[in-house]
Amino acid sequence: MRETCRQCGTELAGVYCHSCGQKRFSDADRRLAHLLGQFFEALTSLDSRFWRSVRALLTQPGWLSVEHLSGRRQTFMSPIALFLLVNLLFFLAPPMTDFDLPFIDQVGGELAAMAHPNAAHLSAEAKARIASNSGQAHSPWTTPWVERRIAALQAHDPAFTVRDYADRYEASSTNISKLLIILHVPLLAAAMAMVLYRQRRYYAEHFVVSLHLMAFMMVLMIAVGLALKLEITTRYVQTSIGLGMPILACIYLSRAFWRIFALRWWEAVFVALLWMIGLLLINTVPYRAIQFVLANWLM
Repeated sequence: MRETCRQCGTELAGVYCHSCGQKRFSDADRRLAHLLGQFFEALTSLDSRFWRSVRALLTQPGWLSVEHLSGRRQTFMSPIALFLLVNLLFFLAPPMTDFDLPFIDQVGGELAAMAHPNAAHLSAEAKARIASNSGQAHSPWTTPWVERRIAALQAHDPAFTVRDYADRYEASSTNISKLLIILHVPLLAAAMAMVLYRQRRYYAEHFVVSLHLMAFMMVLMIAVGLALKLEITTRYVQTSIGLGMPILACIYLSRAFWRIFALRWWEAVFVALLWMIGLLLINTVPYRAIQFVLANWLM
C-alpha cells in the first residue's frame, strides 16, 4: 500500500511530498528528541538571518534596502520582520524621553503645575513659570479633554489628585510610545517620495527604505539609552553621547541615501538632513498627539 502525505493526501514517491513539500511522517517524529531538534533548527535559522541582517544594517548603510529592492531577498530578513524584531528590542530597552514625554510636558497651563511631583512645595514663582508653558502642539485641544477626565474621576473619588492621574498616564505611555514608533514609517516614506520624486520610485520602495532606516535609529537609541543608564558614565561622556548621536545618524543616513538612490555626496547629505528634520517634525506633531490621546484613553 502506497503511503500518502499527511498534509495534502498526495501519494508519496520519496522522503518529501512533491506537491506541498512536507517531509514523510514517521514514528520517530512523535518523540521529544525530534521536537527539540526542530526547535534548535528553527532557532539557528532565525539567528542566522537575523544577525546577518543586523550586521548589514549596522555596518553597511542602505545595503539591506538595495538588496531587497533589487529582488535579492533570501539572504536577509524581510524589512517588516526585521523592523518588528528591532521594535521588540526597543520595547524592552530603557525608554527614550524624546518619544515618551512626562505628563507635565504634554499638557499646559495650571494643569502642568498641579501635576508636578513637588507641586505642594513649589514657590509661587515656580508654579507661575510652569503654568506659563504652553505644552505641545496638541495641548490647546487635549488639555481641556484631560481636565474633564480628571474632573470625572474626582467626582467619584474626591481624594484623587492631578498627580495621581499623571502617574497613571506615565505608567501607560511608556509602552504605547514604543509600540507606536511604526507610525513614523509611512509618513517618512511619503516625505521621501516627495523629496526624491525624480527617482520615479514606488511608494512601497520608500516604505521599505524607511523601515530599514527607522530600524537603525531604534538600534542607535537602544545603544544610547543603555549607555546613559550605566552608572560609570560621566556627565562629560553623557554630553558627548548626546551630541554624537545626531552626527552619527546623519553620517549613516547620508551613506544610505548615497548607496540606495545613487545620489551625489552633497545630495545625500542634504536628503539625510531633510529626513532627520522630517523625523523631528513627525515626532513633535502627529506622533505625540496620537501617543498622548491613546495613552490617556487606554490607561
